[in-house]
Amino acid sequence: MKALKTLILASNLIFLLIELTACSSTPPKTHSTQNMTVNVPIVTPPKKIKPVPKAKQPPPDSSGYIAQGKASWFGINHHGAKMANGELYDLYGMTAAHATLPLFSRVQVTNLLNDRKVIVTITDRLPETESQHFLLKLSYWAARQIGLDKAFSAPVEVRGLASKSSKSKKATTVSQPNDIYLKVGSFSNPNDAYKLRNQLSNPFQNRVFVQQKANQYQVRLGPFANWNESDSAIRVLQKYGIRNVLVVPKTEK
Repeated sequence: MKALKTLILASNLIFLLIELTACSSTPPKTHSTQNMTVNVPIVTPPKKIKPVPKAKQPPPDSSGYIAQGKASWFGINHHGAKMANGELYDLYGMTAAHATLPLFSRVQVTNLLNDRKVIVTITDRLPETESQHFLLKLSYWAARQIGLDKAFSAPVEVRGLASKSSKSKKATTVSQPNDIYLKVGSFSNPNDAYKLRNQLSNPFQNRVFVQQKANQYQVRLGPFANWNESDSAIRVLQKYGIRNVLVVPKTEK
């Protein structure tokens, strides 16, 4: 009798274990993700900025201006920034920043390494810290046209263009600054600066001088009354092997 009770108890335990095993093998309920929305960030290039409408008027005349120096370009981080002419910088635009040329004037920029050319509109000003190193800075798209986008900077020649619809002498006179100064060298050692000044004293006489700015000794030429005079000076400098010439604003004198 005792053996029978033990057998029945063992049978019940086995049945209970079988039930528990069956319950644990039942797959859990799943939730469909078919209707779930997953936010995936999409990286797109910046959009071209719509130009601000402006009054129809001829651009300022910058004909007669010519200079050689280094050019750089504005990166994508400047896209949408406000420029000196009131518009927003568009990296796809054909624009440039210059220290002194009239805003909205047009210039032809030639990459002296490959002779590729591009025409741009001056829409911004170079800060003083950058004008000490660069003649102008191009928009990305303009820099790409002359192969400058593959390098940080390159030697260029900048030539001012005449206004398309303005042929009067008045337009030319307005664009001419009162005094033009050229920076032809900058040295940390004053002896090097005065050596260059002495070399240039023969063709330029009292128009060449040394000016100290911070820890730099700059060799400058001027004043020149107009772009034609400064153009002639630049051609003389080229004969002396000096090609990195910057136009210095009158306020920096």
